[in-house]
Amino acid sequence: MRIMQKSKRMARLVSKQLCGLSHRLDVAALLMAVALGLLVIGSLFPQLPREVEADPVRAERWERAVRRRYGERSDIYFAVRGFTLGRSPLTWLPLGLCAVATVTCTTRRTRRIWRGVRQRSATYTPETLVGAPYHGYIQTTRPTDDIMAHLGIGLERQRLRAHWETAGATRWLRAERHPLSRLASPLLHTAVLLILGGALVTALTARRVEVTLAPGETIALDERSGLALRHDAFIVERDRYRRPTAYLADLTLLSGNGNATSARVAMNQPLTHSGWHVTIQDYWGAAGEERLVLLASRDPGFLPVAAGGTLLTLGMFVAVYWPRVTLRARLGADGELLLAAWPSRHAWAFDAKWAEIVALARDAAREPEPPPTPAPQADTEARP
Repeated sequence: MRIMQKSKRMARLVSKQLCGLSHRLDVAALLMAVALGLLVIGSLFPQLPREVEADPVRAERWERAVRRRYGERSDIYFAVRGFTLGRSPLTWLPLGLCAVATVTCTTRRTRRIWRGVRQRSATYTPETLVGAPYHGYIQTTRPTDDIMAHLGIGLERQRLRAHWETAGATRWLRAERHPLSRLASPLLHTAVLLILGGALVTALTARRVEVTLAPGETIALDERSGLALRHDAFIVERDRYRRPTAYLADLTLLSGNGNATSARVAMNQPLTHSGWHVTIQDYWGAAGEERLVLLASRDPGFLPVAAGGTLLTLGMFVAVYWPRVTLRARLGADGELLLAAWPSRHAWAFDAKWAEIVALARDAAREPEPPPTPAPQADTEARP
């Protein structure tokens, strides 16, 4: 019984440690660096396609070509699986762990950031204000309500949205610029997840087939759905000087349920149908008997990668061009005004802005000058 309790306690401790590691940025960066390093190493070698590996004849031909290129080093590269490193578990395991770490980090940070966005309380502890990267003290004897009102109006002119509260004899002020820029970090994390997921879907399900078709010939593109492609005709349009102006192909896509879709495809204008993109690559043969070289590709992971790239661009734009600035002020009953500011790391010119805020606070804490005393008027009446 004690052994089982000890093992449960140990398993709970290990899971807690692993959960803590998954929240650390350096761990995620290390996993991503390892995965990218393996992918870079794999890009130095030609990778064996799955369809070639499944065909013994094409696989043998591919291996002979590789051995002619690398010579005696080929045995070493085959032994370390350098030609299949791009789809090896050794490469995808760090990427998977990095994705898990990114998910946990995104979930944790999003909840905390969203609470910060929705927070409207201006009260903080004095210790928190003193620990801010920018803080300062101003002593004043002016009434507190006048100071906070004057300071709030000045901060609004500085494009800092401000409001203040009262807690006993203490006045608190909170001002922020671009509070929603906190969401830039979850956007970037979500973008990384979408890009990794799209890359995984592409690696597992993408198809890329180059075929050569004679007139009237049909070839199957997707055996599961029964989608096939037929070459009907090839047309070369010419001008009056007999120079080619356009290359056109009449193709028919045959679906598994018997439906046929005919379309005319031009060079650099692919035919799109059911997620497949068919492009003219080349042609050869006598007039009227031209054989078409077509490239048919299907990539279900393109949309997640495109969405991830869009979110990545949006997150970087928000983080760089809308930097967040948070300002807190505390005015105690003793007349001490404590200022503190937390700019984001992208607010590069905040030093000059902080000097303006301090000058604004000094101006708000300064006693208004009394109106000038009018000079006594001279007695201009004639005396008897």
